[in-house]
Amino acid sequence: MNDWLVGFDYEGQLAAWIVASFLLYAIATQLAWHVRWYSARDEFGADEHSLQDDGLGQPYERSWHYLFTPWVEEALRFAYYLGIPFLAAVSGLLGADLLGIAGTAWADEQSVQGFLWEDWTQGAGLAAATMMAMAGAWFAGRLISRRNQVQPVTVAFSGPLWHRLLHAIYDQVHWAFYRSGPILWSGDVYWGTFAGLALVLVEAAINPALWWALKSPETAGPPLFRLGMAVVSTLLFLATQNLWLTLGVHLILAGSLGGSDASRYSFVEETAD
Repeated sequence: MNDWLVGFDYEGQLAAWIVASFLLYAIATQLAWHVRWYSARDEFGADEHSLQDDGLGQPYERSWHYLFTPWVEEALRFAYYLGIPFLAAVSGLLGADLLGIAGTAWADEQSVQGFLWEDWTQGAGLAAATMMAMAGAWFAGRLISRRNQVQPVTVAFSGPLWHRLLHAIYDQVHWAFYRSGPILWSGDVYWGTFAGLALVLVEAAINPALWWALKSPETAGPPLFRLGMAVVSTLLFLATQNLWLTLGVHLILAGSLGGSDASRYSFVEETAD
């Protein structure tokens, strides 16, 4: 790929990496949705004709089902969310300050990771305020739902703690990668950061699993939390330009939201119907 990229300038090469990431996400989410949809129908007794509506037949579906085991899926996520930004960074296209993992005050003895102590203290205060704001929004939403006798959105993630924390890291690195390009191209942190957020939201919108989850209060919590984290991470990054603080907020909130396996239950039950 590097041989193909040499014809582009610095900014064009970074754009090529981001476009490739976006297209891979679009293809992977469509493929994953196809596999999970037909796997659920197969598991709950769909007729043979409906399983072959794609024109490729049941053996094709089963081969994909056995190929994409949970560990294979996790390895692919690791390669995508961390591998692509890493390759772009080692190619010299991403600076640590552009990603927000290092500041610019390295010469000052009072700095940590390139950020001054006063930057860390102010940023920590903003991070705490961010977490309180998200918690307040969640409690307000549940209160409004109860007063209007509407089923509240369940904000709980399935899976072990390490899985939730790892996915928080995936998201933060991915979002930092996406906003790094617009920041570089525009030369403006403000507009570049919001352009990166727009790219993240468009990417999420093309994922059919997102729209499925939003159909029910039982499954809408995790995707709404993730979208909310994308927005508040953008605002916190604008205020601090420190990826460590946005990652810390995400890890704390995601780590505290363990719970039921409601998302899989809802998908399987409605598919069975």
